[in-house]
Amino acid sequence: MTVSLARRMWVLLESIHALTYFAPESSEIYSTVGLRGFWRGYFAGRSAPLGNPGAKLVTATFYNFAPSMVERAIPEVWEYASPEEAIEARTDGASRALERIIGKSVDLESVERAAKLLWKGLDGIDVSGRPLGGANLELARPQDPLDLIWLGATVYREFRGDGHVATLLNAGIDGCQAHVTFAATGNIVRSVLQPVRGWSDSEWEKAEDDLKSRGLLDQNGHRTERLVGLREQIEDNTDELSMQPWEKLGNRGSEELMRLLIPISRAIVESKTIPSVNPIGLPLL
Repeated sequence: MTVSLARRMWVLLESIHALTYFAPESSEIYSTVGLRGFWRGYFAGRSAPLGNPGAKLVTATFYNFAPSMVERAIPEVWEYASPEEAIEARTDGASRALERIIGKSVDLESVERAAKLLWKGLDGIDVSGRPLGGANLELARPQDPLDLIWLGATVYREFRGDGHVATLLNAGIDGCQAHVTFAATGNIVRSVLQPVRGWSDSEWEKAEDDLKSRGLLDQNGHRTERLVGLREQIEDNTDELSMQPWEKLGNRGSEELMRLLIPISRAIVESKTIPSVNPIGLPLL
């Protein structure tokens, strides 16, 4: 079993989880509980499993958002909706989006089997040092198998993301630098990425200067071979740290789960609900 399995599984599950950010159903439901505007829903919905977090905890766990951007949303969002209401809205929005996109295009037996396999891998995983993964793992599990897959996808993406933060820290890459290196790959431009993560021009340029001093960017701000190697190492380490569920499931179970998830993920991609260029860095099938 290789770490490439973790990468493939992430692509499939992230496309399912990411509906909560891009589906119109999610925005509509958030609005009904007072979380109007994309970022109120985003910060409330994603951080609510942590309880009633303040800005510093959200900044610490989300990692790649500018603290000033977090502070514009947290803790103000809790004046509009409680964490419990935010979780319910997040779940309901994702459920409605899945029903619209998937409907009856995937047979119920396959969905039920996928949900069973996914949670067989997730149940009992060690979430030490994984605050967002652990918080989502504690949430009440829905009865509907498609909703259960969405929650499982959410648990895994946050579990994997917690490990990704650890690898970035170990590599000496802070939240802003992570985005500067992503923009340097050419897969997304600074003008798109920087505003949605809240970094100022001076913060972005300081990150560029720091990366240049380490030989990760050249003097024109382009990536160097050293940066290419570092990013590959970070992603490989992230994959390795996120293998636990698939090691539990084994090769046969993991391969079966991927086969069952592909039609669900493909239907989401074909619905064009998730933009092909996105700040998550999700490559679509």
